[in-house]
Amino acid sequence: MNVPWPARKQPERMIDGAERGLMPMASATWVSLLVHRRAVDRYGLPLKHFFIWSDDIDYTGRILAGEPGYLVPTSVVMHKTEEAHTAMTSAPDRFYFHVRNSLFIIRGPGRSPRDRLVFLWLLLWSSAEYLTLHPRPASVAFILRGVRDGLRRVDVSGDGRHAP
Repeated sequence: MNVPWPARKQPERMIDGAERGLMPMASATWVSLLVHRRAVDRYGLPLKHFFIWSDDIDYTGRILAGEPGYLVPTSVVMHKTEEAHTAMTSAPDRFYFHVRNSLFIIRGPGRSPRDRLVFLWLLLWSSAEYLTLHPRPASVAFILRGVRDGLRRVDVSGDGRHAP
């Protein structure tokens, strides 16, 4: 739950960050995230149509593709939840958002071909694993609905509705 994605493609950033006690990031979750105002001015707010699951990964990934960002390993965060939850532990109607939003990320701007393949592999793996953990007709139905909606064109101009 809330695992950040380190930026491993740039060894010089890794070395520089390590020397300062920091880990350069490629994306992160909302938990304990600070975003500089200038980044918000440049990249805008998170895309409204994401709603839940991966909205933070998309937003931070788009920013961190062009801006440096770091994890502070000595930072301590208390994220009080009854129990850890992820897309994999959620009900099928919420796993739908994981599938749909993963496809939005794969198809969206600012991703390298390699990153698109990694996201596709993660989507395929997580969907197969989800079906193993939740072998119900509803699970299949919501995954298929997520694929359908994730492949639709989306108007990202502000209202988050599907474009015709």
